[in-house]
Amino acid sequence: IIEDTPKFDQDEFIKFFNKTIGIKSGDRGEDVKQLQLALNNANKKLKLGFKELEVDGIYGGKTDALVKKIKQIFDCTEKDVGIQTLSALSLI
Repeated sequence: IIEDTPKFDQDEFIKFFNKTIGIKSGDRGEDVKQLQLALNNANKKLKLGFKELEVDGIYGGKTDALVKKIKQIFDCTEKDVGIQTLSALSLI
């Protein structure tokens, strides 16, 4: 087991949720890392079958595919990652 593998932290996600709206494909940074951690958490808990995302802070194709799946499951209609998607992720 690798000790320094990032883990999903609900408190950190709530902080991220409160300040982040409109993350989209092509974005980079700490907010994207938090999103990737939350997506990995959702993927595992909902048994979606996606390969675990590399938490690299780059919103690329693999992150986008998992975001689209979450949006489909929770019937999120927004264009980017916004309040609907973040709310869904916060409930998982």
